[in-house]
Amino acid sequence: MEKKLKAEKRNEFGKNASGRYRRQGKLPANILEKGKSIPVLLNYNEFIKLLNHGLLPSMKIEVELEGETFYALPKEIQRDPVTGQVVHVDLYKMTPGHKFHLNIPVELVGVAKGVRAGGALEHYVQILKIRTTPENLKEKIEVDISNLDVGQNIRLSDLNLPKEWDILAQGNPVICKISQSRATVKAQENA
Repeated sequence: MEKKLKAEKRNEFGKNASGRYRRQGKLPANILEKGKSIPVLLNYNEFIKLLNHGLLPSMKIEVELEGETFYALPKEIQRDPVTGQVVHVDLYKMTPGHKFHLNIPVELVGVAKGVRAGGALEHYVQILKIRTTPENLKEKIEVDISNLDVGQNIRLSDLNLPKEWDILAQGNPVICKISQSRATVKAQENA
């Protein structure tokens, strides 16, 4: 799916103006960059389409604003507390070459041998905090667990991460492990 949004500058502010914009199918938003905030409007339906296709906090969105095209990350999505409808969005404008902090989702893929043998999968690190430039950004980290057996684990140092990333984690934490379940303990006792 294409991750593009067109934005236009917003001239009116406040609760009443925001309500008028939303009734016109426009979503009030801010583009944040180096301490500055640019108030803009996005197409509501285009943003909801992006959101429904699994918008991640580390997903680059191409934004076009008054002829300028740049990449941005979703920073905050505000919803109406009663209806759950999106009412405001903050996007963080990425500057090429400039490092920024980001949370990257850690996704486990495959079915572990240990799980098939009756073990229990424990996923400890689901989000990894990093510091990187836009050029080296990945939307998520996929960890293949197919070869994991009961009693084995995958640590942070086992992951194939870009060298350009500054990992903001202490030590070498366990990402996931296959622990013994009651079924595997009983099978060992009966053997």
